[in-house]
Amino acid sequence: VEEEEKALVKIDALTKKETATFDEVIFSSGKTEAEDEFETKKIKKILSSSVRAYVTGAQCGQGVIIVDGSVAVSLVVLFGGDYGEIERISRIIPFRYELDCDGADVSFSCYAHAVANKINVRVEVDEERDKSSVSLVAEVSVTGGAYKTENLEYVADAYSPTFDIAIERKKVTKQVFTGFYTGSERVGGKAECAVPEYSRFLAVSGERVELTDVSYGTEIKVEGILRGDALFWDGENELKAAPFALPFAFDIPYDGAAHGFTVEIEDISCRLRNGRLEVDGTLKTCYYTTDEIIFPIIISAEAGEEKEEKSGVICVYIGADGDTEWDVVKALGEDIEKLKELNPSLTFPLVGGEKIISYKK
Repeated sequence: VEEEEKALVKIDALTKKETATFDEVIFSSGKTEAEDEFETKKIKKILSSSVRAYVTGAQCGQGVIIVDGSVAVSLVVLFGGDYGEIERISRIIPFRYELDCDGADVSFSCYAHAVANKINVRVEVDEERDKSSVSLVAEVSVTGGAYKTENLEYVADAYSPTFDIAIERKKVTKQVFTGFYTGSERVGGKAECAVPEYSRFLAVSGERVELTDVSYGTEIKVEGILRGDALFWDGENELKAAPFALPFAFDIPYDGAAHGFTVEIEDISCRLRNGRLEVDGTLKTCYYTTDEIIFPIIISAEAGEEKEEKSGVICVYIGADGDTEWDVVKALGEDIEKLKELNPSLTFPLVGGEKIISYKK
């Protein structure tokens, strides 16, 4: 049983203090670059480019959030050979970025998200070798949060054996970080696309994800559309672009409350079959979860009427599972040491069913 806490309750009473453990988030954001170099056949022209970024993991360091991720770059290029071939080049560029986060510590939990802002492509042609060297520099914006665990000691209850107490409580709600999750989802099927007659499929350009609905219940229910442009040689051997759309849906089970759900394309492939465009893709997902804790704190306590002193009274309290010294003292209105003298086998917390005797002379 706690000592008198006059400073908190402001009356001469016994108080019960408890500790609530919750998390406070420290937000941060920054920018980084992901670079790649490779060699390919001689490139005559870059017809289109697209870039996406996603996070694959995050951990806290001293004053930083260490973010691991990948940048997916797609180029549609016209090669400089005799036949002017058009092909798609896909590159996955891993990156690691230490996001400055004042106050972060290696013991903290965290989450992170990444967005690709732009891609710079530089091509150098070696005429003698009939090759091209390609340099890629992607700018990526990263946001994150580090969760610091806080312990708050508060007055949960107050009791006086000599007078009644009028107590006013307030419910406090706090968050507890429970996890950061990344994953992959495969989507595919026949896409909506006006395929030109007598055409030959070449490549995909401008692929992107459009989320149409994200709902949170026992699962994260995700609905969206995979969009892009399909490039064809038509029946007259002319280059044509036709937009396509592939609706998709999937569910992700989770516990707690999910936040910050994002999805991005990692890779995509298309083929023409029986005049229909078939699309397959891998989507990278990312989200974090929290739980809520609610605890009532005493915000005011006022002394009421004095309790009538009784003598020659025997009281019996039947213990409940988990009862503490505080519960028994408050129920019987007796000092714990006196109760232990009358009930020498008493141990806490109670298991339930114990008969505890109190006697007032």
